[in-house]
Order: sequence, then C-alpha cells, then structure tokens
Amino acid sequence: MGKYVDKIKFYNLQDSKAVRVLEKPNIKPLYLNVSESREEMTTMYGRFRCPLDTTVAFGEGTIVKFDKVSNSEENSTVFELVLYYDTWRYQPKFLLQSKSASEALFIYLKGRVEHSTVQTEFSGTNCSVAINRSSKKQSTTYTSVVQNCDQNLNFSNFRFWLDKSGRVLSIPYDNHCKESNTEEAKYFESVCSSYVSNDPLNVTFYEDKMAAENVKLIHFAYKFQPAGPCTDSCLTDIKQWFFSII
Repeated sequence: MGKYVDKIKFYNLQDSKAVRVLEKPNIKPLYLNVSESREEMTTMYGRFRCPLDTTVAFGEGTIVKFDKVSNSEENSTVFELVLYYDTWRYQPKFLLQSKSASEALFIYLKGRVEHSTVQTEFSGTNCSVAINRSSKKQSTTYTSVVQNCDQNLNFSNFRFWLDKSGRVLSIPYDNHCKESNTEEAKYFESVCSSYVSNDPLNVTFYEDKMAAENVKLIHFAYKFQPAGPCTDSCLTDIKQWFFSII
C-alpha cells in the first residue's frame, strides 16, 4: 500500500479517494484444457480462483458445469468450468463476473487448437491495479495506476457508459488517447500514457456540461488487456479484466 500512496502524492492527487486499492485481479485463471470431440464440437475444461459470488456467462455454446471445487483463500474459491461449443466458431469468449469484487474477466479462446491442449500460465495475472477518484466543483477525475506487471503487458484502456436522456451509450477510449470524434467527447477529457512505464491514466468528466444536457455517468470500468505472444501450446492470448468503480 505504501508504493501506491507515494504514487498518488507524486501525481498531486492529495484530495483523491481510493475506489480500488492496489491489488492483483481477484478473478484468476489457473488452468485451461481444450479437446475436440465428436461432430466437430469442442469441450473446454478450466479452473479459476474467484470470489464466492462469481458467475459465468457464455452465449456461444453450452455451460455444462460451473461448480465450486475447493476453498483456497479467505473469500476466494476455486471453481471448475466446463464449456461445450462449435469447433469452428471464431474466438469464442466467456465472462466471469463478481459483484463483491467489482470485477469481471473476459477470456477469448483461440480458434481451432490441437487436441488436448493445456495452458497453465497466463500473462497479466501478476499485475496490480489501483484506481482513485478526485472531485472538484464541476468535475470528477478517475486515475488508475498499474504496477508489477510482466513484460507481456501492451494494452490498457478504459470504457464507460452514459445515459443520455434514456439512451445508453458505451464509449471505449484506448491507451493512445486518440481524440473521440463523437459528440459525447465534450463531456470528458483524458490524459494518459503507456503503462509499460507505470504512468497513470486519467479521465475527467465535466459534470456541469453533463447535467445541462441530462447526461449521467452510469458505469465506468477500467479495462486491462495483457496480450503477449501466443504459441501453439496456449489456448487464449487475450484476457480483459474490467474493474467497475461506479
């Protein structure tokens, strides 16, 4: 926690409030095994260390099983997941989500793989993420810091959702801070740089402009996507952790 406090002071955020303390993801993949079965269908077996309230969603096939295997740590459990899907489906993905941890993990599986491929190492699981919020009279700024990552980290960003007079808008913003060309860009501003150097990412929402046009921030998530080289022996090279802070 000390490093995190020093980091916040260094970036002049004395009035900020921690909405996520510096910690590793609470949802962690431990093991994946994929095997092709008859009739060109694939079965995926996986184990994950997750909070007790974790749920799974998979809209591209069948969830055969998602059960607790053992208690591993306080407020954490090892779950076993079994999925069944079309072998030829492009990048099937599933979602693990915990409300208590305000956290979700998307895992994208590779397309067709060799029979009985096993993966036990996953990039990004050692990264620690902290998120702070600071407020001024007419604006609120969210700042995120990432530390202790392996060298496979090459992409980070955030995503937020606005309610504009009853219409929900999903707005992504990548780590290169490309200017948004949408009309909603007037409601926010960001200052960010590469997480390879552990620099913070900031996004500021202008609440006066939002209130004037009946716009509300209903959900804000920091997306962390470590994507390292994936060899023939791995099953997933894209994992996205969403840390919800609203």
